[in-house]
Amino acid sequence: MTEVVKQSATYFTLRPAAASSWRGHPVLEEPIARQARLLHRTITEADIAVGQLWWRYFSLGAHAGQLEVDAYLHQALHLPRLQRQLLDQTARELSPD
Repeated sequence: MTEVVKQSATYFTLRPAAASSWRGHPVLEEPIARQARLLHRTITEADIAVGQLWWRYFSLGAHAGQLEVDAYLHQALHLPRLQRQLLDQTARELSPD
């Protein structure tokens, strides 16, 4: 198995996955998985589409593509801390609350 990790500001690369896995799939570390679950719940409850979240996130200067964002929201891909923070900020901006 492999997982995607940040190599530079604009590129992601593959490396062997950590030993922890579920049915052969990499598992995010719990704090990051919790952050992804919370973000997914936030946008779901606010009726924000992944494409809408991604477009706004990308306009803030982010680097991950829509597919990577969707994979992160489903806890299937690790994103660097800065990218996760930008996603959280974007969700707060788009949320009606």
